[in-house]
Amino acid sequence: MQSICTLAGRTHRRFPGVFVLPSIFSALAFLATGCGSGSSSSTTTSPIPGESTKVAIQLSSTANDEFIHFNMTINQISLTNKAGVTTTIFSTATDVDFIPTNGDAAPFVTVSVPQDVYTSAAVAVSSPRFSNVSMDSKGSIYLNTDAYGYTPTPPVVNLAAPITVSGSTMGLMLNLQAAQSGSYTGLEPNQTAYTINPTFDLTAFSIPAQATTPLNGKCSRIAAQVTAIDTAAGSMTVTLAGHPLTGDRTLSVALNSATVFQGIASASKLAVGSLIDMDIALQPDTSYAATRVEADAPATTNLTMGQLIDVDPSFSYISTTATEQQGSILSAQPVGMGFPYVYAGSTTFQTSPQFSDLSALPFHANFSAATLAAGQQVSVGSLSIAMTGGIWTLPSSVTLVPQTIDAVVQAVSTSGDYTVYTVQLAPYDLIVQMNSPAGAAVTTLLPNAETVYVYLDSSATKLNSTPLGAGSTFRFDGLLFNDSGVLRMICNRVNDGVPQ
Repeated sequence: MQSICTLAGRTHRRFPGVFVLPSIFSALAFLATGCGSGSSSSTTTSPIPGESTKVAIQLSSTANDEFIHFNMTINQISLTNKAGVTTTIFSTATDVDFIPTNGDAAPFVTVSVPQDVYTSAAVAVSSPRFSNVSMDSKGSIYLNTDAYGYTPTPPVVNLAAPITVSGSTMGLMLNLQAAQSGSYTGLEPNQTAYTINPTFDLTAFSIPAQATTPLNGKCSRIAAQVTAIDTAAGSMTVTLAGHPLTGDRTLSVALNSATVFQGIASASKLAVGSLIDMDIALQPDTSYAATRVEADAPATTNLTMGQLIDVDPSFSYISTTATEQQGSILSAQPVGMGFPYVYAGSTTFQTSPQFSDLSALPFHANFSAATLAAGQQVSVGSLSIAMTGGIWTLPSSVTLVPQTIDAVVQAVSTSGDYTVYTVQLAPYDLIVQMNSPAGAAVTTLLPNAETVYVYLDSSATKLNSTPLGAGSTFRFDGLLFNDSGVLRMICNRVNDGVPQ
């Protein structure tokens, strides 16, 4: 199910149910349910009949760069034991976008599960859909969303081994295998077909005293808005940012002496309405504690997060994928992919403080209006949102934030304390598409955008099982800079890659 519109000489796909200038379109109703079976990791203690365990369910995805969104409504999650008895552990319809969790994790829900050994699982979903961006030889941009009103086959849930639910608490990770879950033939304007068949891996994990990675309960870069704060009790309640069709989800988060604050001095500077980016760690009791709270623009009232799509320095114009949104206006009236901003001298350009000392890098890590490049992941802050044609939204801040790229290593070298990986992006990658139209009919800022130089030092988290080396594919996460027309990334995490 698809629709096309044209905006300012560029072709755009309308995303069902989101605001796309200049009109608001109603969401399409979908319904799909499904189940699958397989087997996952287990805890070590034996289940006690009649007892229950608090289980924190987190979301993740394993994705290459085909999709900028992969959404669906999770309607139900159930587990089946070896005797064939099925237990529904979740049944509140919740819309989620899996792409922001690529290689990472995000909190979903905490449930009570009867202790048992479960040999299969099922997930029922509706409204499955994915989006991608492409550019033709004339410079027309296509914002494309493919959606089903059903799922042709039930979603598959793979388990590596039976899941043992026991003890007082534990975790489950529901990981969308994005490349196996959706595909399309050709890019717009020449796409001929697509398929959507959600496929998940479900794994169990024990909750450590201190979660340190996405594999054991650490969730990084969670965008949220503070809705209540109790500094005396050391806690805050936040609403999690999401895709325009996702509903509001709230979370209680502890603040303590170990919480690192960036952009603000302390928790006392937080207030109801503050827009933040945070890292949180699942605690042994299944609650969450903030390990990092970042407020890049404390006075900002609206934020969109996503990749830059269109960059036109001659008009001080940018647009983004608006993957996640939050704020006084956007939470109630979200905008669609390709929403335009026109920056001015008052706009602050900055980099996320998650990377503190960029001056030590062996390249010029500068982010400014002069170094903007399509494909960079940014957070755009504004005090208002223009909802009528001909009026542009003025961003108060544009912040370069970390992103994940899926790329094949072509060569390996060294530069000072850094190992430098020359990597190649896939032709469908938004970075490549938005910088290299085939006919060069428009100005190309980065004609060699398929090549990125990735810099790693000893502090990077390496979650890859395949040794880093030429010929293999990896997912690199970090800040992406335009260094005089060359793309360079300072990387803080590496995961195994996904075939391109």
